[in-house]
Amino acid sequence: MGRASKLKKFCTGCGGDFDKIKRHVCKDGTRKSGIKRYNECIDCAKKRYKKYNEIRISKWNKLKRGIILQKGGCCSICGYNDLSCLACFDFHHLDIYKKKFNLSKYIIGKPFKLEYANNYKKETKKCIIVCSNCHRKIHWHIL
Repeated sequence: MGRASKLKKFCTGCGGDFDKIKRHVCKDGTRKSGIKRYNECIDCAKKRYKKYNEIRISKWNKLKRGIILQKGGCCSICGYNDLSCLACFDFHHLDIYKKKFNLSKYIIGKPFKLEYANNYKKETKKCIIVCSNCHRKIHWHIL
């Protein structure tokens, strides 16, 4: 066992080996945190993160779809109701002073946990559903 063998690790995902030093050092020389404990190569870590994010986002989208359907399933102003793209629908706070947080930014990077989902549901009770076009018009004081 020489020094070279101590610097190699074996990936638990693909079984390949990767260089321990290159694995944990960024281009600017700073250390990456969090990835070290998984003992996997960068490609396997990217695949795992991608799968995790797809699952997380689908759960948040399922919750958003349910809330939109509870509130009528269409834009409160123009009646737009194509639910094939949830990004077309926004939650508009009726009273800005009761707004605790921005709903669209709340879910970024958050795991889907019951506590977060309940906070999200509580905040949506203060909102109406509007399509993105009507939402922009509201904030431009056209509607």
